[in-house]
Amino acid sequence: MITEFKIFENINILPKVGDYVLIKIYDRGDSRLQNFYSDNIGQIMLTTGSDGIYYDVKFENVPNDIKKFFDDDGHSYDFKTFPIGRFEYWSESKEELEIMIKSKKYNV
Repeated sequence: MITEFKIFENINILPKVGDYVLIKIYDRGDSRLQNFYSDNIGQIMLTTGSDGIYYDVKFENVPNDIKKFFDDDGHSYDFKTFPIGRFEYWSESKEELEIMIKSKKYNV
């Protein structure tokens, strides 16, 4: 079995537009939203703020009952803005984060 730890190589580099992210899960909040974050990878679409510390993260196939949590101004979106502190992992490779999700799911 080959184990890869590439995800940790860029530990001091900030995420950039186009990178994929996993969102940190907190114990508080709606369980549907927490489950969505734990099972889905987002992609950074835009950095906001003069210092780029906020990121618009787009998710694919957002269920309608989850879109209401992405509503900041009366519209349902498939993206949400996060500070960097909410990112558990980020990578240029979506496949690396898919491995992270599977390893958590199967406790590997």
